[in-house]
Amino acid sequence: MAGGDEAAEVELRTSRIHLRRRSLYAAIIAIIVITLVGVAVMMTTLSSGPRSIYEGIPQAVLQNDGAPILGDPNAPVILTEFGDFADPHSARFRDTLAQIITSYVTQGKVAVIFRPYVAPQAGMNPVSYSYYETYSLAAAEAALCAGEQGHFWEMHDRLFDIATLYGIEGFSPYAPHMERAAMQIGVDFNAMLECMDSDRMLTVIDNSRALASSIGIIGGNRAVSSPVILLNGEFVLDDEGRPMIGDLSYRQLSAAIDAILEK
Repeated sequence: MAGGDEAAEVELRTSRIHLRRRSLYAAIIAIIVITLVGVAVMMTTLSSGPRSIYEGIPQAVLQNDGAPILGDPNAPVILTEFGDFADPHSARFRDTLAQIITSYVTQGKVAVIFRPYVAPQAGMNPVSYSYYETYSLAAAEAALCAGEQGHFWEMHDRLFDIATLYGIEGFSPYAPHMERAAMQIGVDFNAMLECMDSDRMLTVIDNSRALASSIGIIGGNRAVSSPVILLNGEFVLDDEGRPMIGDLSYRQLSAAIDAILEK
């Protein structure tokens, strides 16, 4: 009888092991499927035409320093983003910005200025930071050079897609997906390369860095990650009056915008 119980217990343990293995295999397969679906979605985003949210919205550059502006420059609220194409926080903020564009920019209530800068990266050694900075600047130049042809904001989105798919190394101007992304939004890639090789957009980037330093975003003892959002030149404050830094939610940002519009 004891031998029968022993055999039953062994069989039970074996069946449990097989069940756990099947569950593990199922979980692995599910992860693989979800990953492939996610990549497919991102590839579709990267291969599709310009985002419809920009259609009919004026795109220009500021005459004083060349920074790109989306929307009516005389809008009652000017949202300025100090953003870094290589920083995942800036990438996440893109979704919030898309909602702001749909809700406010299309109505002429808000205009958006993008100021590229290289965000400090905590714990990164000088060699790694130099590597990071190289690709961040390459992306900023690519977007600004696409802006010469009237497509800064479309390229802005494509670059965040590229970083998600390929990492910051994907910002190399000679990578095939960079040419593909440029062509799909109607940018002459050879003209964009000529612009990047000329380094003429570095002036715009330097202007953004100088402004960031002048208002305390970088420099001295302060080093703030991206994105940094200003509304009419002022930080967005929390309930205790402290600046909110990072990828603000739509709720936080829309509440601050509405408060300005109601004044």
